[in-house]
Amino acid sequence: MTDTSEQHQPQTTAAIIVAAGSGRRFGDHEKVFLELAGRPLLLWSTECFRSHPAIDIVVVVLGQHTIEQGRALLDAAGHSDVLTCLGGAERSDSMRAGLLCVADADIVLVHDAARPLLSEVLVSRVIDAARAHGAAIPVLPVSDTLHRRSATGESAGIVERSELAAAQTPQAARREWLLSALATESSPTDEGGMLQAAGYPVALVEGDPRNIKITWPFDLAIARAIVAATAEGTL
Repeated sequence: MTDTSEQHQPQTTAAIIVAAGSGRRFGDHEKVFLELAGRPLLLWSTECFRSHPAIDIVVVVLGQHTIEQGRALLDAAGHSDVLTCLGGAERSDSMRAGLLCVADADIVLVHDAARPLLSEVLVSRVIDAARAHGAAIPVLPVSDTLHRRSATGESAGIVERSELAAAQTPQAARREWLLSALATESSPTDEGGMLQAAGYPVALVEGDPRNIKITWPFDLAIARAIVAATAEGTL
């Protein structure tokens, strides 16, 4: 009789929040401390992961310019159990630093701190798919018509959007898959793409249109409107 006890052992799941970016496009290198409905952006996703029943470890990767303020913010909010570590100039450096903090994790979620409107439902969806398939990312259908740009700046034709999807975070995978993929990809912009390039299968799950990324100043205004509409029950 085959021993299946290992299959039923609980998996340790960790969340790494990447907050080491410079925020150049936003115009504020401390973007993660900007307030959204009275709370700094960093606390939104941190508290979502921290309260999720399937998340065992939360790590926030901060930059040289934000690590002291970030640690102080977490402690003041009562989140001393959340780990912090210093990231690097590239996303791969920050991912590697975060993975070193979660050596005992089986499944690891990587999330951008600039996506504050994370929901427990989306986190659960990504975790379930990663446990089933090894890796998973949330995506949304592309609604705009997309043109391929030629070298001269003219349209080189329309891209068939039914075959495309816009990726969000958190993106999740087995820890050993992420480490292996990092060893072959020096400058990933997306965990799913990095894993695919390394030969690992990546499941796609339904994303959340409210899970927007704060890249430009008007994105913060949109996020505030989403929070207000949600509170009013109109969204």
